[in-house]
Amino acid sequence: MNGVWKFSKNKSAAKDLLIHLLQKEQQDQLIEVSGGYDIPLIAAFNKHPVWKFTGPPEGTLYNYPVQGDEFRMICGYPAPATISAAIYDQDLFPNTVAKVTQEGKSFDDAIKWAVGEIEGFMRG
Repeated sequence: MNGVWKFSKNKSAAKDLLIHLLQKEQQDQLIEVSGGYDIPLIAAFNKHPVWKFTGPPEGTLYNYPVQGDEFRMICGYPAPATISAAIYDQDLFPNTVAKVTQEGKSFDDAIKWAVGEIEGFMRG
């Protein structure tokens, strides 16, 4: 099972806790208590009763089930899924911004760096 560090002192208990927290009953409680905030994009969660009485805060971006003319996408869309996942997993967008705001690079240099990263993702 992934999600437990190799150096954990009590791997068995950690795995048991993860298994417990991932059971439907606990997931339902976590979703309800949070009002659906920041839950994983798992299709089964779209049918949770929380969506009958909650919605996105007015005027904000949100992570709620598609209910109209919206569609799901991941950071990096419309790149192929493997590239989009790499863009997301490697924090390419915030790291590109950091190149300018924290490292003092020009916009052009930050974009060139990001392009190089994407080319690396494509080589795989």
